[in-house]
Amino acid sequence: MVYKINNTSLFLESNRKFSLRENYINDPSDDECTIKVSHCGVCSSDILRSGFNKSYHYPLVMGHEFSGIIEKIGKNVKSFNVGDHVTIFPLLPCFDCEFCKINEYVKCKNYSYYGSRTDGAYSTRINVKSWNIVKISNTIDLKDACFVEPMSVAVHTIDKINFTKKDRLKILIIGAGFICNLMIQILHKNYKNIEIICIDRNQSKLDFINKYVTKTFCTANSNEWSLFSKEYKNFFDITIEGSGSPEMYTNSINFTNANGDLIWMSNIDNDLILKQSQVSEILRKELNIIGVWNSFFKKNDKDDWAKTLKLIEEGIKPSDLVSHWTTLSQLPELLNKVYDHKDRKVLFKFNKIAIDLFNS
Repeated sequence: MVYKINNTSLFLESNRKFSLRENYINDPSDDECTIKVSHCGVCSSDILRSGFNKSYHYPLVMGHEFSGIIEKIGKNVKSFNVGDHVTIFPLLPCFDCEFCKINEYVKCKNYSYYGSRTDGAYSTRINVKSWNIVKISNTIDLKDACFVEPMSVAVHTIDKINFTKKDRLKILIIGAGFICNLMIQILHKNYKNIEIICIDRNQSKLDFINKYVTKTFCTANSNEWSLFSKEYKNFFDITIEGSGSPEMYTNSINFTNANGDLIWMSNIDNDLILKQSQVSEILRKELNIIGVWNSFFKKNDKDDWAKTLKLIEEGIKPSDLVSHWTTLSQLPELLNKVYDHKDRKVLFKFNKIAIDLFNS
């Protein structure tokens, strides 16, 4: 049965082309709930998908970082009630592959995904599988709850750090994007015997986290970059690459000390080509290269989502890092500014963009 409600979605029709239109939404299936979306973050992958020809298909409703309120429940759903405040794990696993069977759903070989492979939450309402829904306390602001997905990636990355490696760890974070900023906030609050340095090409992003780190360096400033490159070669015990730049992937090798850990967690934006000398450096320094992909969900004591919600309840506020709250209708204009910024056409200072659907 199809029922008509006042539903509006922002469709990506083709690269850099959007349309805002009313559409229909089905009743939730037996194992789904209808979510009235309250807030939705704009991920860097959404920017690549919509503006740099990275979409799997068109048309597409993007949006995978979201929170909301349950509005309607499928007949087989027993663990939720209308009115529950929720956030959503966006990956739809197959449940049959070898990784699903050990609860490592993010490594699923045949997954789908809200907001990329299937329609997401740039919409006032969305039907979501009950398995993917996480009920949250009403004491957690829905503005913060929409960022549980990216924050759980930050938590998952921090869990890769060996804090027993030295008495005082020297940590380099390459990139001051949203997830890296969240990592820095968490590290600053919960781990005192560390030194954190962050580098990024955007001074405006570094300004968001200056108070949480030992030092920052702007790589677009030739003097700062030259100083950093000379003073911090072979310096860090832990280097986290979060910029996605192939150049910074290679630089992460240079900055990491012998026996150090390279944690690569960003979606790289082009091919990585290593010179023979760089591979030799990895070998000589016996570096550990650790990959990070997404986060653990419903994995008992390793549930990054449960850890993230606890951190939010303890005072971490991801919404404080949002530079631009917007509406569905205004989002395309903001995204065009981001595209032009990334193409080096026009400077646009932003840290994180998010949509307030209740006011769209």
